[in-house]
Amino acid sequence: MKRFATWLLLVALCALFSVCATAVDGVVYLADGGTGDGTSADSPLGSLNDAYAALTDGGTAVVCGAYTVSERFVAPTHAGKVTVTSVFGGVDYAKTAGAALYFGAPFFCGGETEFCDISIINTKNSLGIYGYFYPLTMGDGLTCSFEGDATGYMTVLGGATNPNGKACSLTVNSGTWYRVRGGCSKGNADKPYNIDLTVNGGRVVERVFAGPDGAFSGNIRLTVNGGTLQNGIVVFAPAADTDAFSGEIALSVNGGSIGGAILLSTNNAVGTYGGSFSVTLDGGDFSRLTALSGNAGMQSVLTVGETVSLDREVVGSVSFGNMIRKNGADPWLFKYDGNYYYIATGGTSLLLYCASNLADFPTAAGKVIYKPESGKAWSADLWSPEIHYFSAEDVGADNAGWYCFLGSLFGPPHRRQALYHLYLRSRTRHIGLSSDDLHCRI
Repeated sequence: MKRFATWLLLVALCALFSVCATAVDGVVYLADGGTGDGTSADSPLGSLNDAYAALTDGGTAVVCGAYTVSERFVAPTHAGKVTVTSVFGGVDYAKTAGAALYFGAPFFCGGETEFCDISIINTKNSLGIYGYFYPLTMGDGLTCSFEGDATGYMTVLGGATNPNGKACSLTVNSGTWYRVRGGCSKGNADKPYNIDLTVNGGRVVERVFAGPDGAFSGNIRLTVNGGTLQNGIVVFAPAADTDAFSGEIALSVNGGSIGGAILLSTNNAVGTYGGSFSVTLDGGDFSRLTALSGNAGMQSVLTVGETVSLDREVVGSVSFGNMIRKNGADPWLFKYDGNYYYIATGGTSLLLYCASNLADFPTAAGKVIYKPESGKAWSADLWSPEIHYFSAEDVGADNAGWYCFLGSLFGPPHRRQALYHLYLRSRTRHIGLSSDDLHCRI
C-alpha cells in the first residue's frame, strides 16, 4: 500500500513537472475548444487567458487551429516578450490544421508583443489590435482578411483609446490594415507621450496616422522603409478649434510606395501648432503622391535625397471596368495642376477625392468639403455636385475662387422638388487646392 501511494505521488510530481516545464520553456498551444494543458498541438488550451497565464515571463503562444477572440481581451501583464504565431517547430499549423486568429472583439497587449506567421481574420467592423503602451510588432508572414459582418480590415495602434502618459512603440512588417496609428485614437495635450512608429512592409488601405484625433503633446518619430501606403501619411487630425499640437515631429521615408498626401494636419485651419516638423525623403515611390504639406505654426524643414523624384509619373497600363468609384451617382471629375479631383452625389455631406492617377480613385480617401446644418430643407440628399473655378475676370477679385453647385431634395416623396444651392468658401478651406499643398512645398 505504501509503495502504491509512493507511486501515485511520483506520477503526480511528474505531471506537475510537465506543466511547469511548459511554462519554463515558454511555449503553449492554443485552439478553439481546447481542453488540454497546452503542452502540445494534440493537447491545446482553449483559452487565451490561460495561455497568457502560462507566459508571465514571456514566450510563444502557438495557435494550432482556429481561435476566436470573441470578447474584449486585455492581456495580463507579462515581463518578457510574447510571440503569437501559427508556425512553430517546423510545422505550419495554418496548412496542417487551418490555424488562424478570428477577431470579433478588440485585443489589448499586456507587455511586449509580436504577431508573426499567422492569418488574422476580422469579423466585425471598427476593431483593432492595441499595443496598450507596450512595444508591439506586427511581424513577418501576416495575412489579413475579413468576413462575416466586417466590411474591411482591422486597425493596429501603438497606444489605446486614450493616452496615459506612457510612450508608444509600433512596428509593422507585413499584413493588410485599414489604418495604422502610432499613438492613441483620441488626443489629450495634458497627458504628453512620445510615439515611435516604423513601417517596413505591408499595406495600409486608409492612412498611416502618426498621432491621435485631437490634441497632442510629445515627440513623434515616424520611419517608413517599405510597404504600400495607399492614402499617405497624416500626423495630426484636429477635432476642435481648441486642440493644441506641440512637439518635435520627425518623418523619414526610405522606401515603399506613398500614395495620397503627406500632411502634418488634416485641417491646418483648426487648432494651434508649435514645435518642429522635419521631413526627409531618401527613397521610395512618390509617383502617386498628391500633396505634401506642413503648418505655418511649426518650423518645417523638407530634405529630399538626390535619388528621389517628386515629379515622377506612373508608367505602364491598367485594366479596368468602372475604375472611378462605386459609392456615388452623378460623378463630377476635373483636373487641376496635375491632380484629378472627383465628387459625386452624397447623403448628408459631400466628399471630395483627390488622386494623381485615375486608377487610384477606388482606394482614395475622401475629404468632407460641405456638411449642411441639420433641420434645413437642404440638409439631406445632396446630389449632382459640380465644382468650377471663376477667376477675377469672371466674377471680380472679391468673388474669385472655387464654387460648388449642388442640388437637394426636400419635402414628402410625392411633393419633392429640386433646390439648387450655391456654396462658396475660400479655396483653401473649401477643397484644399492651395498652391502650397499641390506643389509639394512644406
